[in-house]
Amino acid sequence: MSFEAMKWASGQQAGTSTNKLLLLLLANYADQDFSCFPSIRKLAEMAECCESTVRRSLKDLRGLGLIEIRERYEAYGDKQRQTSNIYILKGGCQIDT
Repeated sequence: MSFEAMKWASGQQAGTSTNKLLLLLLANYADQDFSCFPSIRKLAEMAECCESTVRRSLKDLRGLGLIEIRERYEAYGDKQRQTSNIYILKGGCQIDT
C-alpha cells in the first residue's frame, strides 16, 4: 500500500461516493509508482457492488482524469489472453509506455 496514493485519493473530487470508494480501493492496492492491477471481480467484492458498477465507476474515474487504464496480456500457449488491467493513479509517478 502507498500512503501517498491514499493521501492523494482522499483529496480528490470523484463525483460520486462509489467513484470515491473505487479510487480509494485502487490507492490501497497502489505501489510506489501509483499503479495496481486488482481484478474487476475483486474490486466488486470489496466495494460490495456488481461488476458493471465497478466498470462504470472506472470509466468515470478515467473520464475525470484521475486514473489511466491499460490492458495487460499474458502468453497462453501460442496466443495471448487479457489478464486484469493495470490502473495508474494520476497523482503520482507515471509509468512510461
